[in-house]
Amino acid sequence: MRYKTRLNFTLKLFLSITAISILGLIVMFFIVNTTVRGIIYNNVVEVTQKDARYISREIDAWFGISYHLVNNMARILPTLGVNYISPIARSIVSEYDFLKRVHVAFADGRSMSCCDGIWDATAKPWYRTAMASPGQLVTTVPYRSVIEAHGMVATVAKRVPNLGGVEAVVAVDIKVDYVINMVNRHRPTAGGYLILAGPRGEIISHPNAAYTLGARGIIHLRDIPNGQILMNNILPGAGVEEFTDRELGFSYLMTFPLNVPGWTLTAVIPASSIAGQVYQHLLVIMLTLTAVMVVFFVFAMFFISMLSKNVEESRVAEAKMRTIIDNMPLGSYLRDGNFNVLECNKAAAKLFDLNGKEEFLKHFPQLTPENQPDGRSSARKARTLITEAFETGYLRFEWTYQKLNGSPIPAEVTLVRVDWNGENFLIAFIRDLREHYEAQKREREVALRMQAMLDSSPMLCTIFDEKGSVLEVNREAERLFKIPDKQFYIDDYFAFLPEFQPDGTPSRIMAPAMFKIALKEGRNRFEWTYKTLNGELIPCEETIVRVKLVNENFLIAYSRDLREINDAVSMAKQFEKAAFTDALTGARNRHYFMEVAEKELQKCIERAMPYSLIMIDADYFKKINDTYGHPVGDEVLKILFARVQHTLKQNTLIARYGGEEFAVALPGLSSENVLKTAERIRTAIEAYAFTTGDLAIDVTISLGAASVTEQAQTLSDLISNADKALYQAKQNGRNRVEYYDENAK
Repeated sequence: MRYKTRLNFTLKLFLSITAISILGLIVMFFIVNTTVRGIIYNNVVEVTQKDARYISREIDAWFGISYHLVNNMARILPTLGVNYISPIARSIVSEYDFLKRVHVAFADGRSMSCCDGIWDATAKPWYRTAMASPGQLVTTVPYRSVIEAHGMVATVAKRVPNLGGVEAVVAVDIKVDYVINMVNRHRPTAGGYLILAGPRGEIISHPNAAYTLGARGIIHLRDIPNGQILMNNILPGAGVEEFTDRELGFSYLMTFPLNVPGWTLTAVIPASSIAGQVYQHLLVIMLTLTAVMVVFFVFAMFFISMLSKNVEESRVAEAKMRTIIDNMPLGSYLRDGNFNVLECNKAAAKLFDLNGKEEFLKHFPQLTPENQPDGRSSARKARTLITEAFETGYLRFEWTYQKLNGSPIPAEVTLVRVDWNGENFLIAFIRDLREHYEAQKREREVALRMQAMLDSSPMLCTIFDEKGSVLEVNREAERLFKIPDKQFYIDDYFAFLPEFQPDGTPSRIMAPAMFKIALKEGRNRFEWTYKTLNGELIPCEETIVRVKLVNENFLIAYSRDLREINDAVSMAKQFEKAAFTDALTGARNRHYFMEVAEKELQKCIERAMPYSLIMIDADYFKKINDTYGHPVGDEVLKILFARVQHTLKQNTLIARYGGEEFAVALPGLSSENVLKTAERIRTAIEAYAFTTGDLAIDVTISLGAASVTEQAQTLSDLISNADKALYQAKQNGRNRVEYYDENAK
């Protein structure tokens, strides 16, 4: 069989490589285009959703706080009485920037507000809606306040059945401008915009100032360009929709319903921005791929040129081929175009334990088994492979021979086509694979051990034999112990253990004991400590697992570094302290006080123990602020807390309840002892010289105390009673202690 001419071979190879290169570029273009478009689209959508959810959570939090405040006032004011309305209202408004006013409107026409004085609010929509919805919180659509300076507000209100003998409505105004500014500060990525809409499509915030709440009042979505399309998607609360914006063109619309009844935040993202990013990335990637393909094409042409040159020089090499074959260490033999074996070298005869070329040629048919390991007939498979080798000029494959006694010889056969005196022949080179397979077997055993170790855990992983000797460890050892090579660890395992474990047991005694438990039970988990070569201790959680590989037991130890976990726990405690501590005085804040005091109170009630509470308020504190300024007032509050804390037992729960008011929880303290404690606090404050800078300020406090009784079993009852006693102390001249007695008239 004669092979094709060099010209045809070179031309076809050139055309094939060219076609494959062009086809590859086309396929890669479509794959890259689809992938890049998907990645950028997902990224834009993800970023937009993240920003919108952040804004939504902020707005929901403001309204959530407002709902909480209104609920609390509706519950507490009937107990405290109307005299507490103004102080509570002013305290609430001063504490939250997003609140404008607090209202209490009575059915008899009276109204009280922290900012606007007394005026009739019974005609207000929030009043009528709340009165018509007993027991429910109501939220109004944004509207312009009566007082122009107050701007647009949304009101949260609730009906109070009995406040001083009259039906009333408690309400707070939320600054809509505060909400709008929040939305406007966050512009979506890729040149889009945000819209905040009310329950019936009222526009609360829009990038076009002409559509936002203002002097024109409320504008609905249906009255602006794209308005009907937006309403069709916003009000049902759809996810991500496609639509055509009047100014941005084809766009994506994403909606995020708020917890505020009916309010929805909508993001509009132009599709053109995504397409622009896709084209930029696609251009860079395709230029890179094209450059790679050009380099590949040049290399292929160089290879073709060299191959053609080799074909031309093959005639010169023919004369040298015989000498090379006769002296090479690999067994080889020669076949003609009729599949006859014509010649062999000495190494071929030696491979089969035969005495020379004649014996090899005589017994060659018996040197191949009837079937190959894959089940195919050796004769048919050989003919197929030889035919292919004549056609391609080169072929390498695995083949199984046998000695005359039937012993198998796995081999790698390479068939090379040569032109000899105008005829094509095949030279077969035989490489004995018996040693190679044996080495592969040993490597597989090692690989199985390593694979079991690496697949079981990403942590430090050590393989021990049954005697406790280290066989292998992963690269984590180099990072964990800061060593240049893991062999240090393998050679001297105990050098990386402290002399004693934390429980006092010597490491050299404890380690074999832990291994023995794992061998017996199959698994052992315990606390373990390593150390670096410079002595740094590494606390770990050690898990030792017994595994069986190639009929032999091994132990795999997984070491989990606990330092990061311990650091994370410590950091979490610091964050918890910051979350429950008043930033000015260092006292616990009101939220922490309510949670902890509630738990302490329940325990005392369950155990029939007394429980008392003291409310402390600085006398004439407003005068101190007005006279010396708020910085001095802040210093007075810090010193006041420090003195109260110093007067009481360690770990007593003291919290800044609000403004200049502090609360002290005293579990286990009876009414008689709580009065003594309160008087001790009052005396300590009165006797202490408050100084800040060059100023000496006289500071006194009023205290109200209350204890658990049959009528007062909840924390709210105690706080209310203590507040009433505190109010009585203020009324009776200040700088005194009053105890709430529910039997007193």
